[in-house]
Amino acid sequence: MKTHSPAPWIVRKMELYEEGSSKQNGIEVTDAEGNAVCCNQTYYPTSLKPENAHIIAAAPELLEAVEAFINYDANALYTDDHVKLMLDYAEMLSKAKAAIKKAKGE
Repeated sequence: MKTHSPAPWIVRKMELYEEGSSKQNGIEVTDAEGNAVCCNQTYYPTSLKPENAHIIAAAPELLEAVEAFINYDANALYTDDHVKLMLDYAEMLSKAKAAIKKAKGE
């Protein structure tokens, strides 16, 4: 099974220079190791908008949050430790909210 680039992914503004031209601006999404996941440069035609870059950068965290909720639901059936369940739920909810804020660029 193939896996995505390591999280977290971040959105960075780029300043690029091409010989004989002025500064060009762009957007890049990089993984935890600094490798480009995708980028947008003003001198290349592309459809990557800044708003989309934030959603792309949040993808690993959103995936993790959804998987955690699915696993939580399965685990809840087999435990009587309700305090632990509530603490786990609160942590998952916090991570999910943070991932949504990141996806919105907040």
